[in-house]
Amino acid sequence: MSSKIQIYVAEARGLTNMDGLLGKNDAYAILRVGKQKHKTNILANAGKNPKWEQTFDFDACQTDEVIVDVYDYDNIKDDLIGSVKVPLSQVMSAGQIESWYALSRGAKNGGEILLKITCV
Repeated sequence: MSSKIQIYVAEARGLTNMDGLLGKNDAYAILRVGKQKHKTNILANAGKNPKWEQTFDFDACQTDEVIVDVYDYDNIKDDLIGSVKVPLSQVMSAGQIESWYALSRGAKNGGEILLKITCV
């Protein structure tokens, strides 16, 4: 059975700087649920603590998961800062979850992202 969920991408904190000593991250996030995908705005020179404050709607099943990848935009190739997977079974049973989620890139910590996921 399919449900509607709403994902509010608030902000991130402590992101790994992918642009070296003199640069700042141009951060954006890609959210995926099944085959659906949404992308936040690219925040130029946002650095380690970008604030997106954007909401996206998805159709989802209880067995789905939200996959969030945070990138640093670059002209040649964007750098992955970190990723997180959130099982929707937690959200479906609670109705709404708002939490900081750790972003990881392999064994490395990429920072955290604040998401509010709501069944609507």
